Amino acid sequence: MDKTPAHFNLYNVLKKNGFSTGFFYGGDAKFDKMDRFLTYSGVDRIVDQGSFGALYRKLPAINGDSWGYDDQSVFAKMLEVQKPDQKPYFNMLFTLSTHSPFLINRKDYYENLFKKTMSSGRLSKEQKEWSAKHKKQLTAVLNADDALRGFFTRYKQRPDFANTIFIITGDHSMPEILLQSKADRFHVPLLIYSPLLKESRRFSTTVSHFDVAPTLLAYYRNNYGLHTPKTVAWTTDGLKGAGDKLERGIPIMKSKDQLHNFIFGNYHLEENQLFQLKNLEEDPINDEEERSRVKAHFSNFKAMNAHFSSVKKLLPDSVTINFFKSAKKPAPTRP
Repeated sequence: MDKTPAHFNLYNVLKKNGFSTGFFYGGDAKFDKMDRFLTYSGVDRIVDQGSFGALYRKLPAINGDSWGYDDQSVFAKMLEVQKPDQKPYFNMLFTLSTHSPFLINRKDYYENLFKKTMSSGRLSKEQKEWSAKHKKQLTAVLNADDALRGFFTRYKQRPDFANTIFIITGDHSMPEILLQSKADRFHVPLLIYSPLLKESRRFSTTVSHFDVAPTLLAYYRNNYGLHTPKTVAWTTDGLKGAGDKLERGIPIMKSKDQLHNFIFGNYHLEENQLFQLKNLEEDPINDEEERSRVKAHFSNFKAMNAHFSSVKKLLPDSVTINFFKSAKKPAPTRP
């Protein structure tokens, strides 16, 4: 698709409301045409591998090529560039160290940390056997965890930390690690952290990346009067709590051209096989009525997807034009 279809996203809605926006990535922003999306969204500051300089470190190269700059560099660059002023901002940081081939800086240090964890006595025999099989991947995770720890330690020293919301997630799982189920192929963490939170809580509901944008925009609309579009193309109305009924669909792609998986409520459909989900563990079931119901919802989504691919429009032009032409509201003031 040569042109990005007009749509609403976190970047352009927040920018319309006076937020400054940024994207920080250790690699090349042209990868997967991310630069097209960022340019369409009017992102104020795009920082990729051409923007770091000599003070920052790239990940080790293989056959002369490196994915880009390490996690520590991406976090440090954002803290350097983003000043803690009164204007609200939205930044997205995209890291690389937990991606194959899992090459990291200070490899010996993190391998030693892996050994200490293995001999700490905190792991069961089964956990140690499993960890030993995935040493390379888990060593990269230890590096990512350490980079996040350093990021938050430095952020806490800034005055804007107290009013900032952090969302941590992954763009996909690690297929190099032995999967526990079919659905495990698509399982990534989703953590929301902020000094503004009054308590910690863990939710076991099945959610997706589709839920993040409508949730954040609704939060800012309800609490700070954020101006949001009335007509949107979201496939969900946001994150749900443990007691909420999940009668909605989550289409999932294994690759860029394979759409064979669909989550609906507590069911996972892969091809013609239906699985029942419980805390992301699943068992195959033979329930023709439920299978037909889930397949019907999946077929409905694929029909809408095919229509979009044909007309290349998510919304009527008037919807996006009128929203972005409307008077800009002042950004919420930081306390």
